[in-house]
Amino acid sequence: MRVTFISPFPIFPPHGGNRARTLTLITYLREMGHQISFVLLDSRQLGDYEEAPHQLFFGESNFIFLGRNPLWNFFYYLLRAYKIMMRFLKKHLGLKNFNLRSVDENYYRPFTRQIETISKQLNADIVVVEYVQFSRAFDAFKEGVFKVLDAHDSAAAFLSAEEEAKGFRRADVVLAIQDAEGDRFRAQLGSDADRVLVMSHLLDMNDRVDVSDTEGVSFLGSSFTANIVSLKYFVDEVMPVVISKLPSLKLFVAGSICDDTADHPSIRKLGRVATLSQAFKAAPISINPTRAGTGIKIKLLESMSHGIPVISTKYGVDGIDPTFLDGVVRVDDDDVLGFARAVVELAMNSALRKRLGECSYKCALRWNEKQLSALKTLLSKAEEAMVKADAEKTAIREPSLASS
Repeated sequence: MRVTFISPFPIFPPHGGNRARTLTLITYLREMGHQISFVLLDSRQLGDYEEAPHQLFFGESNFIFLGRNPLWNFFYYLLRAYKIMMRFLKKHLGLKNFNLRSVDENYYRPFTRQIETISKQLNADIVVVEYVQFSRAFDAFKEGVFKVLDAHDSAAAFLSAEEEAKGFRRADVVLAIQDAEGDRFRAQLGSDADRVLVMSHLLDMNDRVDVSDTEGVSFLGSSFTANIVSLKYFVDEVMPVVISKLPSLKLFVAGSICDDTADHPSIRKLGRVATLSQAFKAAPISINPTRAGTGIKIKLLESMSHGIPVISTKYGVDGIDPTFLDGVVRVDDDDVLGFARAVVELAMNSALRKRLGECSYKCALRWNEKQLSALKTLLSKAEEAMVKADAEKTAIREPSLASS
């Protein structure tokens, strides 16, 4: 089948959780034999964007960047400024308010016409739109195209349940990233609850790392508020305790979060790395001191897929069934000494690292099997819808026996 992705964020470099999730999904679909095209929408989510890797990965004809007309963009931001001002006034008047009044408030409407223009070139059987705020892009596709909304996380923090459900109903299938959010989406959709399918992050299981030796621990992340808060907690509170016990231990930091990390004699900044195995090579112990954020913690799962033991706060594993966490040392969210003890023990005990690393990998294998099953269910739904649509077209074209 021909699958088109519509996304406000790029996938190269793949250092953010949303990028990693989308890239891995696309990779699995390609391995299954499906043809992929990728439409990137000009947005504030572009961040670190490298065009050449996209063209190389998809092929020039299958990668399309949609820009914005300066004049229309001016009116877009003028309207956005007005709505932001109105929300500011409502907040000071004590009125109930959401950060977004409409599910389409952030959507640049001319995108729909641009996508319509290239729809014949795309010739999609399935279209996947990233984030409910961009669900209006579905309007660019004709009937018969199977529409999938990859919600990533719930938008409840900034959008009303009614508006979020409005975006959901534009899709044939809504992908939730974890069971709790799947239940919430079903409750919002009511009679349309069967549109929701839980499919979390798929993993690359072919790049294990040797954990025999370590120079310290690793933290991977993008320049994102929740990551910055979590790393700061570890550096300011946990690391001094660890260094008092193991003065030679180093913290290796990888990803764009390095730009937000202060210099420190015990910190090694790797910057943006090509592969996660490269990041873990010197310090194959992953720390996940998460204290903020929503959704599935993708970097934790990716650490497990590399056969790496993980130390995490309990908040950091929220939403993941404990049966998948055999290789993860879980510590209470504010237990500084407990986190430090776990770091010291794993850094000093090679046998324990190997045992927990093996548990991590086996759990990641089972996790991946579950997500692959969900992906196959999704594709089956798409195939069934396509067969039904073809049958209906045939019935319209061919006169019935009764009328002949």
